[in-house]
Amino acid sequence: MANKFLEVAAGDAVKAFVDSKLSGGTDPEALDAAKSKLNGALLQAFDDSDKARKWKPLALPLADLRADGDGLDLSLIAPEANHVAKAGDWTWTLNTKASLAIIADVLDDEQLSTLGLAPRDGHQIVRYAVNGELGAGASGGASAGIWSLKAGAQASAKAALEWYIAGANHRRLGQALLEAVPFMVPPMSLEKQLERAGDFEYWGSTAELVGSLGVSFSASTSIVKSGWTWGFDGERAKLSYSLGISGSARFGIEGLFRLRCIVKEAGTRPDGTKRFGVEVRLERSKSSSKSLALSLSAGIDATALAASADRFLRSQLPDPDKVEDSLALLTQPGTAIRDEVRAALEKLLGDSKAKDLVLLTAGFGDQKALAKSLADRIAAPLVDEIDKLGGKFASIAGNASALIDRWLERAFGGLPIAADLRTKLDQLADAQIAGAKKKFEGAVAKIEGDIKDKTLAAATKLLEPLAALGDKIQAELQDVAAKISETQAADAITRGLAEYAKLRKRVLDVLGDAQRAKIALTLAGTLEDTRLNQTFFRATFVPADDLGAAERLFQALWSGRLDDLVVLVESARRSGAIHGEPEGWLLRASKRVSTASTSINLFGFTIDNKVVKTSELQLQADLAGNVLASGKSTVQADAASYWTERHAKMVLSVVRANASGPAAIEFAFNGAYSAKGRDMTAELFEGMQRALARVAGGSGTLDIRALLKGPDGQSMDDKHFRRNVAFLLPMTLQGDEFRRFLDTAPDDLRRAIVRFGMRALDAEFGEVWDVPPSALLRDLAARVDGQFDDEMARHIACFGRFPSRWSARPSNMSSSVYERLGLDARLMIDGSELHRMLGTMFRLSVLLNAIVELQAQCHSLRSALEAVDPTQLAQSEAAARVPLRAITDALARFSVASQTLVGNSEMVSWPFATFAAAMAQFCGRAVPPGFVACAVLPGQENSPIPLIAG
Repeated sequence: MANKFLEVAAGDAVKAFVDSKLSGGTDPEALDAAKSKLNGALLQAFDDSDKARKWKPLALPLADLRADGDGLDLSLIAPEANHVAKAGDWTWTLNTKASLAIIADVLDDEQLSTLGLAPRDGHQIVRYAVNGELGAGASGGASAGIWSLKAGAQASAKAALEWYIAGANHRRLGQALLEAVPFMVPPMSLEKQLERAGDFEYWGSTAELVGSLGVSFSASTSIVKSGWTWGFDGERAKLSYSLGISGSARFGIEGLFRLRCIVKEAGTRPDGTKRFGVEVRLERSKSSSKSLALSLSAGIDATALAASADRFLRSQLPDPDKVEDSLALLTQPGTAIRDEVRAALEKLLGDSKAKDLVLLTAGFGDQKALAKSLADRIAAPLVDEIDKLGGKFASIAGNASALIDRWLERAFGGLPIAADLRTKLDQLADAQIAGAKKKFEGAVAKIEGDIKDKTLAAATKLLEPLAALGDKIQAELQDVAAKISETQAADAITRGLAEYAKLRKRVLDVLGDAQRAKIALTLAGTLEDTRLNQTFFRATFVPADDLGAAERLFQALWSGRLDDLVVLVESARRSGAIHGEPEGWLLRASKRVSTASTSINLFGFTIDNKVVKTSELQLQADLAGNVLASGKSTVQADAASYWTERHAKMVLSVVRANASGPAAIEFAFNGAYSAKGRDMTAELFEGMQRALARVAGGSGTLDIRALLKGPDGQSMDDKHFRRNVAFLLPMTLQGDEFRRFLDTAPDDLRRAIVRFGMRALDAEFGEVWDVPPSALLRDLAARVDGQFDDEMARHIACFGRFPSRWSARPSNMSSSVYERLGLDARLMIDGSELHRMLGTMFRLSVLLNAIVELQAQCHSLRSALEAVDPTQLAQSEAAARVPLRAITDALARFSVASQTLVGNSEMVSWPFATFAAAMAQFCGRAVPPGFVACAVLPGQENSPIPLIAG
């Protein structure tokens, strides 16, 4: 290596330096000059060689490295490989990557601040690091019959070991590296770290490891079948039927470990000198996630058939624009001769006798150009005046002076016109009016030739494509054939074509939209589950007579065995090896999100329904045994279509607020139901208002429109109403209100749900079903045997005959359910009125169970959070997770956004209305009004208009 540099470097400089050393020369100035010359030659040698350039930082002073931000980055290994292999029907792509590098660089201000380091004047802190990375992945796919399969796996790991060691500014990095080697103590030994804590060169170390692993699998299939049918134009058209299924699963895990040891001043020794210790900071996290997804889709594509109908109708229905072109002479006789008028005026105004008028009107300039510009401008008023005749030329009876006077007044605004020029303008206007009349009479003659001189049957046949479109159009066209005249012809044909054009456009627009020729159904569901474990610890360790307890704690931090962290910390404190107060916490968290959605596309109109359920839980315990906890259950239900958007959301949160003393558990609830859209007319609002008022037992505001005045004080019309007004039913319970709900007896919960639920069903279906819901319940309850305290107890017992859990299809009620209800099982006919009614009653029975379940699970969650053991946090989190998810499921029963695919298309969400009225009573609010429904206007969200009175 030395020989290589001697060859590359300036030989004279090297020899001069060597000779001075061998000859015992002691001249400092000569020695410094030789050193400088040698260093310059070496740097030049580094720059002259690409392979040697990466070693250049070794020859630079630390101060220069700090200023330039450069450093040593040597990649020792960096292999990477990709390979494609086949195994049976599977084709796999494999990839691997590895790297190992040595790094030495000077820390900048930001890095020093992050680490909490402050070097002495004239020194820099160098980071010496060894970084390694390893990654591998595989992905593959295969086809198995109609199925397409995919699988993949990825794994990666990164490790870094760093030391922070100070060096003088003038020291070159190569020298500093050699001098730093004795200070690179084993990072897993607390004793070795403390031994070096008193050396000003040593500042600490960091060990870090990051890893991840992911596995995924998916399967999908798509089946498309075609059927043939005869198209409207006589050609065969294709109908397509499709079915798609796809599913996927993924599992992932990620981890982080970072243990940082930084030298800190820690008080004084008995002799009064400064004592230094090592601040140990641990950050650990581990997260895992898994997700499942399933999607089913089906559709019918009639695009080809629609295209066939479009071609047929276009061939049978002539474009009205082509007919209207020939009607211009009848409906706009002036416009039809616009060019002739403009040309005649340009010729007249170009005459020298009109020079003064042109200059006065159009300004100075070339008269010919000015005449053309003025002719264009004053032609329009004359054309407009002739158009206004509308073919009624007989009305001027050869005397058009009044029309001409109006034209000249509009054209020249009262400017003086020479007598002879005025005569010429009058003559020009007369001539143009006569020309327009002649063309108009020619058009009428053509109409007479085509229609009037033929029999009525012939006229009908001539206009058959138009007449066949409807009686109204046919009547207009017959009127043309029977009453040809200057006026009736234009008016009647215009009316008939206007009706025809609207109908033709309506038909072809529908067929022209390919989306309208499709029917599609998509069902999708997803489930995502994540878990998170985190640990944070920080303490300053100092030398002590017995480091055994401190070393055991330090090794536990390295290994991750932290179940006894509190005990180990206390033992290390008693030994005197910890300075000050240590701090730290353990955290366990989980989150589950499930989504179920339905989407239907009917000829271009989409109906979407989606329900998202989320459960989140977090527990945290510190070194003193204090516990903080929070949980949240959220259900969001959305229903959207071309006509309306409806949303229901419920959020129940719980917090363990007190860290010391008896655990204080606080619940809070927030919810809202909202609706807006094209169908939100004042009449619908009034219907929703009456329904909600009936549920709560109050009365609705009488005049919706009177409450919803526009900016000018006038009631909005339906269009403005739908665009601006939204319906809102908000709910909020906190503190004592929610505690009253928890303290309510379960039997009282059931009674309230039945009472308010039956009111809601009567309000929704009382005028729709053959038998009102309350009457049906009384009939079913009468069939229940037993002794009951009152009628309500009998009703509750009747609901107990239904299955305990809701099925998405009420038809899943078996004949045994009919028998338990005292009904003849032979009455069980899917789609019958009775079956639909029983299905709705089934939904109410589920709500009855859900409210009791909600209360019971809130009690269970409170007990679980009160019993959290800070030393067994994982087990405590698992115990609280079960009731929290049960709470989410219970809330989902009430979060129905109306107009769902379940049951009926409901004007207002009666499950939500039932829950709102019942909860208002439970929490001690007066019912009516309970939670008040409101109308909300844009920009006035903070000033809702109440719709329900007490």
